[in-house]
Amino acid sequence: MFLSQELGVHGIAFSDKHSAAHLAARSEAFVRQLLARLEDIPESEFASGVEELAKAKLEKPKRLGELAQRWWGEVYRGSLRFDRQEAEVAELRRLTRADLAAFARRVLAPGPGRRKLAVLVRGGAERRQGQQPEEGDAAAAPAETAAAGPELRKGSAGAAARAAAAAAALGEGERLAVVWDASAFKRGCELHAAARLAAAAARDADAAAPEGDAAPAADMAGEE
Repeated sequence: MFLSQELGVHGIAFSDKHSAAHLAARSEAFVRQLLARLEDIPESEFASGVEELAKAKLEKPKRLGELAQRWWGEVYRGSLRFDRQEAEVAELRRLTRADLAAFARRVLAPGPGRRKLAVLVRGGAERRQGQQPEEGDAAAAPAETAAAGPELRKGSAGAAARAAAAAAALGEGERLAVVWDASAFKRGCELHAAARLAAAAARDADAAAPEGDAAPAADMAGEE
C-alpha cells in the first residue's frame, strides 16, 4: 500500500466473518495491550529487540534494484539522506525503554496527543445480510463504547444516525470515516497501490517527454 515512508502507525485488518467495526474495535484493544506491554517489557528483551531491528536496517540490499529504489526515494522526497540507515540505527541505539513507553503513551493512548483516522469499509456480504456496523465500538474508548454500543446496534437506526452517534463518541482529535463503496474508495484513495503507480508513471512520462512528443507516442501505442 506504499505506506512505508509515511509518518505514524498504520495497519489494515480484514475478515469475512466479522464486521468492519468489530475489527476496528479489536485494533483499538491491540493498541491498549501494546501500551501495557511497553510498560512491563524487561530491559534485556528491549535491548535484544533494538539490536535485531538495527541488524535488519543495516542489512545490505540483495539486488541492485533495491538500492536504486532506496536512493531514488531520497531524491524523490528531497531529503537526500543517503546514509539514512546508519543514522537511524545510531538514534535507535540511543533509545531507552522509558523513552519508547513515554512516546507511545503520548501518541497512541486516547488523549490530546493522539491523532487517529479509522476507515471502516463494509464488505458486500455484510451489507447483503443487513448487519449494522458498530461504529461506536470501533471508534470509542472502552467506557465510551459501553455507552454508545447498544444504541448503535439497533437495526432500525439509520446510517446517518449511527454515524452521528459514533462521531459523538470520538475522543479529542479523532475522526471517523465510514466507506460504503470499497471499489470507489480504492479508486479515489491516494495510498492505493494502483493509483500511486499510475500517478507516478504519468508524472515521470510528462517530465521525460519533450514538448510535442506526448501525442505521437500515444498514437504509436494505439497503432500497435
